[in-house]
Amino acid sequence: MYEASPQAAVPQPRTMSTTSFALGIVSVLCGFLFVVPILGLIFGIIGKRREPAGTTLAVWGIVLNAVVLVGWIVLLILLIVTGAFTVIFRQ
Repeated sequence: MYEASPQAAVPQPRTMSTTSFALGIVSVLCGFLFVVPILGLIFGIIGKRREPAGTTLAVWGIVLNAVVLVGWIVLLILLIVTGAFTVIFRQ
């Protein structure tokens, strides 16, 4: 009789999780981009829900992008409170 050959495991997709992680790294290195951390956060949340194999990458992407977004929010609050925001746009 013939024995069944072992099946190779099919790799599960991790596209969204990897994208979130990559955008998180880009967000940290190029923090002046405001849209990138928002997109990375969205990709991370979607990747965490849909891709069980990419949970670690998705969580790291969410954390990195959230840290950059919190930094943006703190910076905007400081600019508004100190009045520097109006000086920038007055010119």
